[in-house]
Amino acid sequence: VLRRGYYNAAYYHRSAASWATNRRASWLGAASCVCWFLGFAVLVDWLCADAAPRFGYDRAAVTAAITKLVAAVLFNVQPFSQLVDKNSAYLVPGAGVPWSNFVGICFFHAGNTLDLCRLAQSFDGSACGSVGVLPLAGML
Repeated sequence: VLRRGYYNAAYYHRSAASWATNRRASWLGAASCVCWFLGFAVLVDWLCADAAPRFGYDRAAVTAAITKLVAAVLFNVQPFSQLVDKNSAYLVPGAGVPWSNFVGICFFHAGNTLDLCRLAQSFDGSACGSVGVLPLAGML
């Protein structure tokens, strides 16, 4: 029923989107990954330059942010490898290198786990409904 619904019939009988090429998807992926890298670079800079003098240096927060920055670098490998040398024997046709996204997501989740452990240490069970619990609830 879901596969043969009214809207699905209109969708499945159309031709493929001509604008969605491998090259365009690689450029959009590269732009997205550069933005992820810039975001985590700003986070590391903020934790080291702005937050540390005011609130004290938090080694766990900086380690988690650097781990996510490494993940962002690894996320950049896949789309740029497809754009730079799309005929290489090491690439999956149309997708780039197959390992960088997997290793990147492992680093990203490791950084999130570090943040979760750091936030869980400061959890106050008596104030479960307070605004201070929202970052921990968001990580779960």
